[in-house]
Amino acid sequence: MSVSLVRCWLLLGPLLLLAGLAGAQVRVTGRVSEAGSRKPIPGASVMVRRTQLAVAADASGDFGLSAGRTDTLVFRAVGFKAQLLPLGGTGLSQLIVQIKLQPDTVQLGEVRITEGRPTGPLSTAPCATSSGPAPRPPAP
Repeated sequence: MSVSLVRCWLLLGPLLLLAGLAGAQVRVTGRVSEAGSRKPIPGASVMVRRTQLAVAADASGDFGLSAGRTDTLVFRAVGFKAQLLPLGGTGLSQLIVQIKLQPDTVQLGEVRITEGRPTGPLSTAPCATSSGPAPRPPAP
């Protein structure tokens, strides 16, 4: 072998190795549950942040997907705070996780209850009535 060919392999070898590792996948499986009660959360979404690929947890809260070794997974469910799981370049080919989502509360705005029918701009909204058929629009 010539010296230039050896130098080429010494320079390109590590780059090819890194490219192969970057494209490697890890199979991530596990269960999504409530933090306090540990009840499963059916329908929780598990998304790979980089690719937007997502799956939904089954009725038992179980899920499975493939992601890159350096990807970050995002776990979401209605009524719970989102949780991130960075895979951090793991060298494993399979990872089993238990994700416990924290409940999230939503503060609603002001609610006003008034007696009678609404007046003003609210009364112009179309609505259905329970007495008789809907009125027909006037003829042109």
